[in-house]
Amino acid sequence: MSEEYDKIICFVCEKTEENSERTIECVQCAKSVHFRCKNLRGNAVIKARKRPFYCSIECADMFARSQDPNGFDHIITEIKLLAQSVRESKQESAHLRLAFEQTTQKIDSLVQTTKGIEESQEFLSKQFDALQQDFNGFKKQVCGLQRENERIRTEVAELKYSQGATSSRLDQLEMEMDKVNRGVVANNAIILGIPVQEDENVKTLVIKLGSVVGCALEENNIISAHRLFGKNRSNQSAPILVSFSSAAIKEQLFGKKRTHGPLNAAKLSDSFHASSNRVVIRDELTSFGRELYREAKELQSTVGFKYVWPGRNGKILVKRQDGSRIEEISCKKQVEDMMKMSAKRSLNSSSGLMSTSSSPRLEPASKRLQI
Repeated sequence: MSEEYDKIICFVCEKTEENSERTIECVQCAKSVHFRCKNLRGNAVIKARKRPFYCSIECADMFARSQDPNGFDHIITEIKLLAQSVRESKQESAHLRLAFEQTTQKIDSLVQTTKGIEESQEFLSKQFDALQQDFNGFKKQVCGLQRENERIRTEVAELKYSQGATSSRLDQLEMEMDKVNRGVVANNAIILGIPVQEDENVKTLVIKLGSVVGCALEENNIISAHRLFGKNRSNQSAPILVSFSSAAIKEQLFGKKRTHGPLNAAKLSDSFHASSNRVVIRDELTSFGRELYREAKELQSTVGFKYVWPGRNGKILVKRQDGSRIEEISCKKQVEDMMKMSAKRSLNSSSGLMSTSSSPRLEPASKRLQI
């Protein structure tokens, strides 16, 4: 035990030293230290041995006080202050311990919260995985629907093409059938604008019409002539349907009427002197021609054509405005194309045709084919 006590231990490097010449001892606390650990060499070692050595400022201060007669009072005072400092340190330590415990509780609470968050994250992760699977399934369904939609679009395009071809063929067949039907009524004509008279002789009115325009007609040139009253018997200017003996006679009357120009009904008879009707002659329309004329009139109302009237050879003539060119309609597809074209024009112009044209009218008298 005494051997261990007598050992010299450097308080800096904490190594045991057997040679006391290599160390120096503090005169106050008796701690030893290597000269080399204090960076003392040569003359500095000799000087250090000649005077008291203190390992620290505290030891130097305590040694100086111990040499002072009043040093013990100072030491007692220092001890009291040190005790007070220790008590304050204990109080502070108690406060720190309480704060540490509170901090520990907060940390535990945070740990619990963190666990809850981790559990929530795990739950959300599972939910996300489920949603991801659902999304992948939905994506596959969408891809399938897109392929199905593409297939349907292809089929629709093929059907549209087939429908277009069929529609074109139907239009062609209708026009061929109408050509045959027009051949049946090739000798017939419709006369408009002649007022109705009691006990009238319609054939005589037709012959008088021919005479006025310079076409000499005889009774044998007219097979039949009668009014088309329809359901409205009160029509004071019901059309006259005339069937001529030949197409040549009919065309001769058409030519003379065209050369004569506009004709008022008052020139046919003194009985019509109060009438301002203009007499018009045109071909008799077939059922196809009447349907085409009806659709053209609908086009006039919806699109805004100013004039629509029957032309020759089963064609329907339309005119958008005064001064614009006359357009021919010979099939229903042309009516559809005009509807589409006019719809595009109305989109490109905010005012449209309705702002520049008045209410739809019948064909202009100066542009009618005088039939």
